[in-house]
Amino acid sequence: MTICTIGREPLFWREVPVVGQGLCPCLSSAGTIAREELEQLPIRFPSVVIEQYVIMSDHIHLLLTLRQGQSPCPTLGDVVGAYKSIVTKGINRLYGTPGTKIFQRRYYEHVIRNEEDFLSTWQYIQSNPARWREKYREP
Repeated sequence: MTICTIGREPLFWREVPVVGQGLCPCLSSAGTIAREELEQLPIRFPSVVIEQYVIMSDHIHLLLTLRQGQSPCPTLGDVVGAYKSIVTKGINRLYGTPGTKIFQRRYYEHVIRNEEDFLSTWQYIQSNPARWREKYREP
């Protein structure tokens, strides 16, 4: 799935200059909150397995499995809603901006149907930061 910030606001990265490499991204304080809360999802929801994720400047890609037969078994909407809420509260607390919306209302989801699809999605997530660097690197 992909979750985007409102207006594609680049909240999750800050760019730092690196000699010979131009600007390189690292997680901002908001990005750190997003990462920490992602890593807490399997604790909050024992039926959730995070397979792969990447936090980009203005969106998050997440490949997860919802194990059936676990009780309680949340829906994907339950998981995403809880995640967005917790991250939004944390970022608003950090910046002193209570009530400010962080994420777009909707999210993109793709159901993995087979191993080939899983591997393709895994590769896409893994290579996303490199594609960003290629697109925005200094000339």
